[in-house]
Amino acid sequence: MFLEPNTFGSGHRYLLNAERVTKYWSAINKDRTPRDIVYSLLIPGSSPPMYVNRSDKMADAVRTYHNDIQNTDAPGFTLEKQTVAMQDVLRDITVDMDWQEKQLLSTNASKDEVRDALKKTQTGKAAGIDGIPYEFWTAFMGGADDDTQTDDEGFDSVKYLTAVFNDIEVHGLTPESKFADGWMCPIYKKGDKRKIENYRPITLLNTDYKAYTRILTSRLGTMADTLIHEDQAGFVPKRHIENQTQTCRVLVDYAEALDEDGVIVALDQEKAYDKIDHAYLWQTLEALGLPPRFIQKVKSLYSNARTSVIINGEQSKFFTVTRGVRQ
Repeated sequence: MFLEPNTFGSGHRYLLNAERVTKYWSAINKDRTPRDIVYSLLIPGSSPPMYVNRSDKMADAVRTYHNDIQNTDAPGFTLEKQTVAMQDVLRDITVDMDWQEKQLLSTNASKDEVRDALKKTQTGKAAGIDGIPYEFWTAFMGGADDDTQTDDEGFDSVKYLTAVFNDIEVHGLTPESKFADGWMCPIYKKGDKRKIENYRPITLLNTDYKAYTRILTSRLGTMADTLIHEDQAGFVPKRHIENQTQTCRVLVDYAEALDEDGVIVALDQEKAYDKIDHAYLWQTLEALGLPPRFIQKVKSLYSNARTSVIINGEQSKFFTVTRGVRQ
Protein backbone atom coordinates (compact mmCIF):
# COMPACT_ATOMS: atom_id res chain seq x y z
CA MET A 1 0.00 0.00 0.00
CA PHE A 2 1.39 3.35 -1.02
CA LEU A 3 0.34 6.71 0.39
CA GLU A 4 0.26 9.85 -1.69
CA PRO A 5 3.02 12.18 -0.39
CA ASN A 6 0.67 15.16 0.03
CA THR A 7 -1.90 13.08 1.91
CA PHE A 8 0.77 11.56 4.11
CA GLY A 9 2.30 14.94 4.91
CA SER A 10 -0.95 16.75 5.63
CA GLY A 11 -2.16 13.92 7.87
CA HIS A 12 0.96 14.06 10.01
CA ARG A 13 0.72 17.84 10.18
CA TYR A 14 -2.86 17.53 11.43
CA LEU A 15 -1.87 15.04 14.13
CA LEU A 16 0.97 17.26 15.32
CA ASN A 17 -0.75 20.65 15.25
CA ALA A 18 -4.53 20.20 15.27
CA GLU A 19 -4.78 20.28 19.08
CA ARG A 20 -2.39 23.20 19.58
CA VAL A 21 -3.57 26.82 19.36
CA THR A 22 -1.39 27.83 16.44
CA LYS A 23 -1.81 29.61 13.11
CA TYR A 24 -2.52 26.20 11.57
CA TRP A 25 -5.22 25.49 14.16
CA SER A 26 -6.86 28.86 13.50
CA ALA A 27 -6.80 28.27 9.75
CA ILE A 28 -8.57 24.90 9.86
CA ASN A 29 -11.15 25.96 12.46
CA LYS A 30 -12.21 29.39 11.23
CA ASP A 31 -15.60 29.82 9.61
CA ARG A 32 -15.56 29.28 5.88
CA THR A 33 -17.10 32.34 4.27
CA PRO A 34 -17.29 33.06 0.57
CA ARG A 35 -15.33 35.89 -0.99
CA ASP A 36 -17.06 39.26 -0.93
CA ILE A 37 -19.14 39.53 -4.08
CA VAL A 38 -20.16 42.92 -5.42
CA TYR A 39 -23.67 42.68 -6.82
CA SER A 40 -24.38 46.25 -7.88
CA LEU A 41 -22.69 49.65 -7.97
CA LEU A 42 -24.03 53.17 -8.33
CA ILE A 43 -22.48 55.18 -11.15
CA PRO A 44 -21.13 58.31 -9.39
CA GLY A 45 -22.82 61.55 -10.40
CA SER A 46 -25.60 59.87 -12.33
CA SER A 47 -29.00 61.60 -12.20
CA PRO A 48 -31.37 59.92 -11.93
CA PRO A 49 -29.31 57.24 -10.12
CA MET A 50 -28.04 54.55 -12.47
CA TYR A 51 -26.73 51.18 -11.33
CA VAL A 52 -24.62 48.54 -13.03
CA ASN A 53 -24.64 44.87 -12.03
CA ARG A 54 -22.43 43.21 -14.63
CA SER A 55 -18.99 42.52 -13.17
CA ASP A 56 -17.08 43.90 -16.16
CA LYS A 57 -19.17 47.10 -16.13
CA MET A 58 -18.66 47.49 -12.38
CA ALA A 59 -14.90 47.13 -12.82
CA ASP A 60 -14.99 49.83 -15.50
CA ALA A 61 -17.05 52.09 -13.21
CA VAL A 62 -14.53 51.76 -10.37
CA ARG A 63 -11.68 52.40 -12.82
CA THR A 64 -13.36 55.57 -14.09
CA TYR A 65 -14.07 56.75 -10.53
CA HIS A 66 -10.44 56.47 -9.36
CA ASN A 67 -9.04 57.83 -12.60
CA ASP A 68 -11.29 60.89 -12.26
CA ILE A 69 -10.24 61.46 -8.63
CA GLN A 70 -6.62 61.97 -9.60
CA ASN A 71 -7.63 64.41 -12.35
CA THR A 72 -9.97 66.51 -10.21
CA ASP A 73 -8.74 69.59 -8.34
CA ALA A 74 -10.52 71.60 -5.67
CA PRO A 75 -12.79 74.29 -7.17
CA GLY A 76 -10.93 77.57 -7.63
CA PHE A 77 -7.58 76.02 -6.65
CA THR A 78 -5.42 77.12 -9.57
CA LEU A 79 -1.87 76.00 -10.34
CA GLU A 80 -0.59 79.36 -9.12
CA LYS A 81 -2.37 78.99 -5.78
CA GLN A 82 -1.09 75.44 -5.49
CA THR A 83 2.50 76.55 -6.07
CA VAL A 84 2.24 79.30 -3.44
CA ALA A 85 0.68 76.89 -0.92
CA MET A 86 3.45 74.33 -1.45
CA GLN A 87 6.15 76.96 -1.02
CA ASP A 88 4.55 78.19 2.22
CA VAL A 89 4.54 74.68 3.68
CA LEU A 90 8.00 73.65 2.49
CA ARG A 91 9.56 76.89 3.74
CA ASP A 92 9.11 75.68 7.32
CA ILE A 93 11.20 72.53 6.79
CA THR A 94 14.56 73.09 8.45
CA VAL A 95 15.97 69.57 8.79
CA ASP A 96 18.74 68.24 6.61
CA MET A 97 20.66 65.00 6.17
CA ASP A 98 24.37 64.48 6.68
CA TRP A 99 26.58 63.21 3.86
CA GLN A 100 26.73 59.65 5.23
CA GLU A 101 22.94 59.34 5.16
CA LYS A 102 22.82 60.77 1.64
CA GLN A 103 25.48 58.32 0.51
CA LEU A 104 23.51 55.38 1.93
CA LEU A 105 20.38 56.42 0.05
CA SER A 106 22.31 56.92 -3.20
CA THR A 107 24.03 53.52 -3.45
CA ASN A 108 22.73 50.60 -5.49
CA ALA A 109 20.81 47.78 -3.85
CA SER A 110 23.11 45.05 -2.56
CA LYS A 111 22.57 41.30 -2.53
CA ASP A 112 22.43 41.33 1.27
CA GLU A 113 19.62 43.90 1.17
CA VAL A 114 17.69 41.89 -1.40
CA ARG A 115 18.10 38.69 0.62
CA ASP A 116 17.04 40.45 3.82
CA ALA A 117 13.98 41.93 2.09
CA LEU A 118 12.90 38.49 0.88
CA LYS A 119 13.45 36.89 4.28
CA LYS A 120 11.27 39.48 6.01
CA THR A 121 8.30 38.97 3.71
CA GLN A 122 5.22 37.19 5.00
CA THR A 123 4.21 33.99 3.28
CA GLY A 124 0.70 33.26 2.15
CA LYS A 125 0.12 36.77 0.79
CA ALA A 126 -1.70 37.43 -2.47
CA ALA A 127 0.52 37.90 -5.50
CA GLY A 128 0.47 40.88 -7.81
CA ILE A 129 -0.82 40.96 -11.34
CA ASP A 130 2.06 38.79 -12.63
CA GLY A 131 0.93 35.95 -10.32
CA ILE A 132 4.39 35.34 -8.78
CA PRO A 133 4.18 34.85 -4.97
CA TYR A 134 6.95 35.58 -2.48
CA GLU A 135 7.43 31.84 -2.02
CA PHE A 136 8.82 31.61 -5.55
CA TRP A 137 11.62 34.08 -4.84
CA THR A 138 12.47 32.65 -1.41
CA ALA A 139 12.56 29.09 -2.78
CA PHE A 140 15.41 30.04 -5.12
CA MET A 141 17.48 32.19 -2.80
CA GLY A 142 21.20 31.45 -2.90
CA GLY A 143 23.44 31.14 0.12
CA ALA A 144 25.08 34.03 1.95
CA ASP A 145 28.28 33.63 -0.05
CA ASP A 146 26.62 33.57 -3.45
CA ASP A 147 29.34 35.63 -5.17
CA THR A 148 31.19 32.38 -5.81
CA GLN A 149 28.20 30.73 -7.45
CA THR A 150 28.62 29.80 -11.09
CA ASP A 151 26.03 29.90 -13.83
CA ASP A 152 25.89 26.11 -13.78
CA GLU A 153 24.42 26.09 -10.28
CA GLY A 154 20.99 27.21 -11.46
CA PHE A 155 18.70 30.15 -10.95
CA ASP A 156 19.43 32.39 -7.95
CA SER A 157 16.62 34.84 -7.24
CA VAL A 158 18.85 37.12 -5.14
CA LYS A 159 21.36 37.64 -7.94
CA TYR A 160 18.58 38.05 -10.48
CA LEU A 161 16.60 40.61 -8.46
CA THR A 162 19.75 42.55 -7.51
CA ALA A 163 20.61 42.93 -11.19
CA VAL A 164 17.05 44.03 -12.02
CA PHE A 165 16.89 46.57 -9.18
CA ASN A 166 20.26 48.07 -10.08
CA ASP A 167 19.20 48.38 -13.71
CA ILE A 168 16.09 50.27 -12.60
CA GLU A 169 18.20 52.63 -10.51
CA VAL A 170 20.41 53.42 -13.50
CA HIS A 171 17.97 53.40 -16.41
CA GLY A 172 14.53 53.76 -14.80
CA LEU A 173 11.45 51.83 -15.90
CA THR A 174 9.89 51.28 -19.29
CA PRO A 175 6.16 50.67 -19.82
CA GLU A 176 6.96 47.30 -21.40
CA SER A 177 8.46 45.97 -18.17
CA LYS A 178 5.08 46.15 -16.35
CA PHE A 179 7.15 46.17 -13.15
CA ALA A 180 4.95 48.86 -11.56
CA ASP A 181 1.61 47.44 -12.72
CA GLY A 182 -0.90 46.62 -10.01
CA TRP A 183 -4.45 45.41 -9.66
CA MET A 184 -6.90 47.17 -7.41
CA CYS A 185 -9.08 45.07 -5.15
CA PRO A 186 -11.83 47.26 -3.62
CA ILE A 187 -12.43 46.27 0.02
CA TYR A 188 -15.78 47.20 1.55
CA LYS A 189 -15.55 49.51 4.59
CA LYS A 190 -19.01 50.63 5.71
CA GLY A 191 -22.15 52.30 4.45
CA ASP A 192 -24.07 51.60 1.27
CA LYS A 193 -22.39 48.71 -0.55
CA ARG A 194 -23.53 50.14 -3.86
CA LYS A 195 -21.43 53.31 -3.49
CA ILE A 196 -17.88 53.07 -4.82
CA GLU A 197 -16.55 55.56 -2.26
CA ASN A 198 -17.42 53.08 0.51
CA TYR A 199 -14.71 50.69 -0.70
CA ARG A 200 -11.05 50.97 0.23
CA PRO A 201 -8.90 50.84 -2.94
CA ILE A 202 -6.25 48.29 -1.99
CA THR A 203 -3.72 47.80 -4.80
CA LEU A 204 -1.88 44.49 -4.99
CA LEU A 205 1.59 44.94 -6.46
CA ASN A 206 4.07 42.47 -7.87
CA THR A 207 6.25 40.83 -5.24
CA ASP A 208 9.52 41.90 -6.88
CA TYR A 209 8.24 45.50 -6.85
CA LYS A 210 7.45 45.22 -3.12
CA ALA A 211 10.85 43.70 -2.37
CA TYR A 212 12.52 46.68 -4.03
CA THR A 213 10.38 49.24 -2.20
CA ARG A 214 11.08 47.40 1.06
CA ILE A 215 14.79 48.08 0.51
CA LEU A 216 14.16 51.79 -0.08
CA THR A 217 11.83 51.95 2.94
CA SER A 218 14.34 50.17 5.16
CA ARG A 219 17.08 52.62 4.25
CA LEU A 220 14.91 55.67 4.79
CA GLY A 221 13.47 54.21 8.00
CA THR A 222 16.86 54.31 9.73
CA MET A 223 16.85 58.11 9.54
CA ALA A 224 13.12 58.85 9.66
CA ASP A 225 13.16 59.91 13.31
CA THR A 226 15.53 62.79 12.51
CA LEU A 227 13.53 63.94 9.47
CA ILE A 228 9.96 63.71 10.79
CA HIS A 229 8.76 65.95 13.61
CA GLU A 230 8.42 64.24 16.97
CA ASP A 231 4.71 65.07 17.10
CA GLN A 232 4.07 62.51 14.35
CA ALA A 233 3.97 58.93 15.57
CA GLY A 234 2.36 57.18 12.61
CA PHE A 235 4.57 55.23 10.20
CA VAL A 236 7.78 56.10 12.09
CA PRO A 237 9.82 53.26 13.62
CA LYS A 238 10.11 53.23 17.43
CA ARG A 239 7.29 55.76 17.88
CA HIS A 240 3.99 54.76 19.44
CA ILE A 241 0.47 56.15 19.43
CA GLU A 242 0.44 55.90 23.23
CA ASN A 243 2.74 58.94 23.36
CA GLN A 244 0.22 61.00 21.41
CA THR A 245 -2.79 59.92 23.49
CA GLN A 246 -0.85 60.69 26.66
CA THR A 247 -0.07 64.17 25.31
CA CYS A 248 -3.81 64.73 24.80
CA ARG A 249 -4.52 63.71 28.39
CA VAL A 250 -1.82 66.07 29.68
CA LEU A 251 -3.27 68.95 27.67
CA VAL A 252 -6.75 68.28 29.06
CA ASP A 253 -5.40 68.21 32.62
CA TYR A 254 -3.43 71.40 31.94
CA ALA A 255 -6.51 73.21 30.62
CA GLU A 256 -8.57 72.11 33.63
CA ALA A 257 -5.87 73.24 36.04
CA LEU A 258 -5.89 76.72 34.47
CA ASP A 259 -9.70 76.69 34.16
CA GLU A 260 -9.35 77.24 30.40
CA ASP A 261 -11.80 76.08 27.76
CA GLY A 262 -10.37 73.99 24.95
CA VAL A 263 -11.31 71.95 21.93
CA ILE A 264 -9.83 68.74 20.55
CA VAL A 265 -10.21 68.61 16.77
CA ALA A 266 -9.88 65.37 14.80
CA LEU A 267 -9.41 65.77 11.05
CA ASP A 268 -9.68 62.97 8.52
CA GLN A 269 -9.03 63.86 4.89
CA GLU A 270 -11.18 61.95 2.43
CA LYS A 271 -9.20 59.87 -0.09
CA ALA A 272 -5.95 61.26 1.33
CA TYR A 273 -3.74 58.62 -0.29
CA ASP A 274 -5.37 59.11 -3.68
CA LYS A 275 -4.98 62.90 -3.73
CA ILE A 276 -1.28 63.35 -2.98
CA ASP A 277 0.21 65.51 -5.72
CA HIS A 278 3.41 63.99 -7.10
CA ALA A 279 5.04 67.39 -7.69
CA TYR A 280 4.50 68.23 -4.02
CA LEU A 281 5.90 64.83 -3.01
CA TRP A 282 9.11 65.33 -5.01
CA GLN A 283 9.57 68.88 -3.68
CA THR A 284 9.08 67.65 -0.12
CA LEU A 285 11.79 65.04 -0.55
CA GLU A 286 14.10 67.74 -1.91
CA ALA A 287 13.29 70.07 1.00
CA LEU A 288 14.17 67.29 3.46
CA GLY A 289 17.59 67.05 1.85
CA LEU A 290 17.23 63.63 0.25
CA PRO A 291 19.81 63.10 -2.51
CA PRO A 292 18.68 63.50 -6.14
CA ARG A 293 19.49 59.88 -6.98
CA PHE A 294 17.17 58.54 -4.27
CA ILE A 295 14.39 60.87 -5.38
CA GLN A 296 14.89 59.62 -8.93
CA LYS A 297 14.55 56.03 -7.70
CA VAL A 298 11.16 56.84 -6.19
CA LYS A 299 10.11 58.79 -9.27
CA SER A 300 10.93 55.83 -11.50
CA LEU A 301 8.39 53.70 -9.60
CA TYR A 302 5.62 56.14 -10.52
CA SER A 303 6.75 57.24 -13.98
CA ASN A 304 5.08 54.25 -15.64
CA ALA A 305 2.79 52.99 -12.86
CA ARG A 306 -0.55 51.59 -14.03
CA THR A 307 -3.51 50.13 -12.18
CA SER A 308 -6.29 47.79 -13.26
CA VAL A 309 -9.46 47.09 -11.27
CA ILE A 310 -10.75 43.57 -10.66
CA ILE A 311 -14.36 43.00 -9.56
CA ASN A 312 -15.70 39.47 -9.12
CA GLY A 313 -12.87 38.15 -11.28
CA GLU A 314 -13.48 40.63 -14.13
CA GLN A 315 -10.60 42.97 -14.98
CA SER A 316 -10.85 46.52 -16.32
CA LYS A 317 -8.44 48.28 -18.63
CA PHE A 318 -5.41 49.93 -17.04
CA PHE A 319 -5.23 53.59 -16.12
CA THR A 320 -2.02 55.52 -15.53
CA VAL A 321 -1.28 56.65 -11.97
CA THR A 322 -0.65 60.41 -12.11
CA ARG A 323 -1.52 61.32 -8.52
CA GLY A 324 -1.64 59.64 -5.14
CA VAL A 325 0.34 56.84 -3.55
CA ARG A 326 -0.64 53.22 -3.52
CA GLN A 327 -1.98 51.57 -0.37
